[in-house]
Amino acid sequence: MGELKSKKYSFHYGPWMTLTNARLIAKQAGIPFDIEAINCQLFIHTIYRDLFGVQLPQLWSKEIYEDQLLFVPVKKTEKQYVGDIFMFQPYYKKEFNPMELHLAVATGEFINSKPVLAHATYHVNGVDFWELDRFINSNSNTPPEPRYILKTIKRLRDDLWIPNIRPFVGKKINFDLII
Repeated sequence: MGELKSKKYSFHYGPWMTLTNARLIAKQAGIPFDIEAINCQLFIHTIYRDLFGVQLPQLWSKEIYEDQLLFVPVKKTEKQYVGDIFMFQPYYKKEFNPMELHLAVATGEFINSKPVLAHATYHVNGVDFWELDRFINSNSNTPPEPRYILKTIKRLRDDLWIPNIRPFVGKKINFDLII
């Protein structure tokens, strides 16, 4: 899975991608076909499949946000664990639309008591690691404006973890080895 870091970000390349429909969607969107592209949703699916051994159904942001069968909500004040999915609304979107949520996954690392999250983003045209405050605050605007609003955190239900993977949850995992 070490090739994830080299993938370029593209909004159009999500978990619904197969080689056939990737070509079709690229053509319809008027963008070059690139099987090496990834978006935040496909990134979450890939992390869950390759790191945790959990094959998620083809869930988009909206489905993960609304789901109560696979994922449980985590209070923002609760301790976050490896694999928790953070869901952000872009700040500039004044009306909430769960289809537009940006997804990031907790790495188990913390900086100044804030979780470090891995995500695929257009800000770096690929995969990157950001401390939670970087999602909330943008350094590119004067005066600084929020970049995202944290809407919710979701956690895969305890009984859905593969038994040999579950012990790693709640511990730090070196994402650099897999991304």
